[in-house]
Amino acid sequence: ACQCQQPVGNKLSELLAPISEQIQEVITFREKNRGSKLFNHLSAVSESIQALGWVAMAPKPGPYVKEMNDAAMFYTNRVLKEYKDVDKKHVDWVKAYLSIWTELQAYIKEFHTTGLAWSKTGPVAKELSGLPSGPSAGSGPPPPPPGPPPPPVPTSSGSDESASRSALFAQINQGESITHALKHVSDDMKTHKNPALKAQSGPVRTWNSRV
Repeated sequence: ACQCQQPVGNKLSELLAPISEQIQEVITFREKNRGSKLFNHLSAVSESIQALGWVAMAPKPGPYVKEMNDAAMFYTNRVLKEYKDVDKKHVDWVKAYLSIWTELQAYIKEFHTTGLAWSKTGPVAKELSGLPSGPSAGSGPPPPPPGPPPPPVPTSSGSDESASRSALFAQINQGESITHALKHVSDDMKTHKNPALKAQSGPVRTWNSRV
């Protein structure tokens, strides 16, 4: 974004359509697995994954991410209550998952306090999305896991993980990762599942009743 001018009208929603579709898939997956023993884990992810839409939130994206983190904690507290004396892997999973959003809040506070920072002189994001691909300094966050099992116990120390995530956010702020993501947005990706997403002015906000 720091290399591009902000898209006007519905263009930003169009560029974010693939993210919105993936968010909706996570929510749908949770709804289809209400009978799962890991339903609280799935709910924690489902209720907070919408924080990825912070790029469309202004002027306070940080508080928006915190709101999503708080929604996740409603369910992670249940996970802790159920597994804290049974299986430490679930406790470690809760800590690792919630740290994603707390560190994202710190990143936003440092670089994008009032919203995604756009360039005033660069090409508009729509134009840049069609430029040839170049080497990227870092990759974006991984997609949500396809199945319900929680991730294994982290093998590295908490400080190493924190440093790695901080480095990732620093790379994202350079603009290269965001630019790289825009280059792969095609018309087919924007409409193959839900054309109505084009008209959205922000991230999908689907709230499920808490059980």
